[in-house]
Amino acid sequence: MTTKVNAQAVLKTAALIKKISYTIAGVATLASYGTQVVLLLAHNVGLFSYAIPATIDLLAIACTMALMFQEIDTSTKRMAGGFLVIAVTVSIVANVMGADNAVAAIGHAWPVLAYLLAEMLASRVRAFAARIQAAEDAKNAPRPVVAIPVTTPQVATPLPTATVRTRKAPSAATVRATGSHANCGHPATPKDRAACRAGR
Repeated sequence: MTTKVNAQAVLKTAALIKKISYTIAGVATLASYGTQVVLLLAHNVGLFSYAIPATIDLLAIACTMALMFQEIDTSTKRMAGGFLVIAVTVSIVANVMGADNAVAAIGHAWPVLAYLLAEMLASRVRAFAARIQAAEDAKNAPRPVVAIPVTTPQVATPLPTATVRTRKAPSAATVRATGSHANCGHPATPKDRAACRAGR
């Protein structure tokens, strides 16, 4: 049984899920950045303690932007998804290491994990919405007009009439002049040949 899908509802839902995913990403960035900075300062990383956490978040954002394009090839999508998992894993590990207790570790790690899960869901919904949009575009596309060729009736050309030439029998004078029976017009029977010889 085929279920009719409301294309506009799917597209609106996909856009809403994308916004929710971005909101979770913003919360995760704010929640993890400070924890990672404190962790790096405690380990004497110096001024880079403020820049290193930003690279993790920027990598996650770049991967997310790459996954938004449905036209890219499968290998690029897998690479972007793998990089996103790495960035999220590093962020979770840093947040857990910087927490003072288990509750704090879960509190810092959960927004990052929630962002990864939301992005995975948003990616699937975007792919489904792209298929729905392609189907809608194909349905609404103008159909090409097929030109019907007009055939011109062919007039039959009459065949040429065969001309029958009647051979005129040579006269007796012609026969006597030529002295040959080959030029006679009558059938070459013994009786006819005898008549020809008698008339010469």
